Amino acid sequence: MDHKRMQRKKSRGGNDAGALSMLKSSLMGSVCSLVLMLVLALAFSAISYTRDDPDALLGALSFAVLYISAIVAGVITAKRIEKNALAAGALSGIMLVVVLFLISFCFGDTYSSGYSWGVIMGIRASAVAASMLGGFMGSHKRNTRKRKRS
Repeated sequence: MDHKRMQRKKSRGGNDAGALSMLKSSLMGSVCSLVLMLVLALAFSAISYTRDDPDALLGALSFAVLYISAIVAGVITAKRIEKNALAAGALSGIMLVVVLFLISFCFGDTYSSGYSWGVIMGIRASAVAASMLGGFMGSHKRNTRKRKRS
């Protein structure tokens, strides 16, 4: 592309292009993390069913699936967008929590059995924080210097 076309492309973008690209990258991170969540849930359920009491590990493994998926959502989002990685990671975490909340309507009262409202909100907030941590980890660039060859 020549210099004038690049300037026109930059000038047309405006502020909306940043928000739109953040939304697209957050959506992509959330979708990828939902796929990962499905794969991890199947793998961890297979591990759980090899035990004598499958319900013993259910809580710990489900939290592991949630937080691993949230971190991956933040990392994928941050890799796709260079600026505002923390905000994009938070947005992907919020999208992930909203999708899981909507899925929980399919299961009725069994989703939150045993937990109070405050604990459930804390779990959701910590999933968003894990996604923000993933956004930070994905945006962190190593300062690697190449060795000069003589």
